[in-house]
Amino acid sequence: MNRKQISEFDTAEQGHFEGEISIPKINEPTPRFILDILSDYTRKKINLQPEFQRQFVWNKKKQKELIKSLYIGIPLPMFYFAEGERDVNEVVDGQQRLTTIFGFLKPKSLNKPLRPKIIANIKMSHNGERLSLEEIKKN
Repeated sequence: MNRKQISEFDTAEQGHFEGEISIPKINEPTPRFILDILSDYTRKKINLQPEFQRQFVWNKKKQKELIKSLYIGIPLPMFYFAEGERDVNEVVDGQQRLTTIFGFLKPKSLNKPLRPKIIANIKMSHNGERLSLEEIKKN
């Protein structure tokens, strides 16, 4: 096998960028309640779908698993937000989880085209007993 010797001229040329780079500001972690985040969302202080986010893709089985895990007290991974324009936080990480939770707790808070994709009713039992929708939501 023939090895080619690499010289300094074989490296990629360093370009010069003259535009401005927007760096999102992400603050230190702050513990928050889901209902407070939902309240911010309904007051248009959170953008679930900034331009860089993919669309909502979770199937109903995955959504149900998230709601069940919340009910039994499994902690959620952190949500990450970036400060956007006009005091609106943009979801950087956690959009699928937040959309599922918001849609379950308050379906009318989501845009109409998204609502049919969200789990509306959930049948769940815990310790052998069937739980009502109200019991699930209050936890």
